[in-house]
Amino acid sequence: MKMMSLNLGCGKDIRSGYVNLDWAKLPGVDVVHDIEKFPWPFDDNTFDEVVANQVLEHLTDLIKTMEELHRVCRSGARIKIIVPYFSSPQHHNDPTHKRKFTCNTFEYFTEI
Repeated sequence: MKMMSLNLGCGKDIRSGYVNLDWAKLPGVDVVHDIEKFPWPFDDNTFDEVVANQVLEHLTDLIKTMEELHRVCRSGARIKIIVPYFSSPQHHNDPTHKRKFTCNTFEYFTEI
């Protein structure tokens, strides 16, 4: 089975070997879709890897987004999430940020 990778909310960060998804039809974007509209246009268990670089802080419903990530990822998939830390100037300088993240934010989504 071929390894499938998703670059979620890619913007201009187009990655070779990934399905590059963004809401805007920018050069290199493979799938144009608003990731706040569910379900995403992928079958269950499609991806082995997902990169979400500077994306989740812009979204309204983090829980639904994480559920959708779980749906489209295969068992054992790697999800790399990069978000600004809640106290960083980069977080406070961008008026499009809708939420804050700490070191413990994603513990909510893990089994203990």
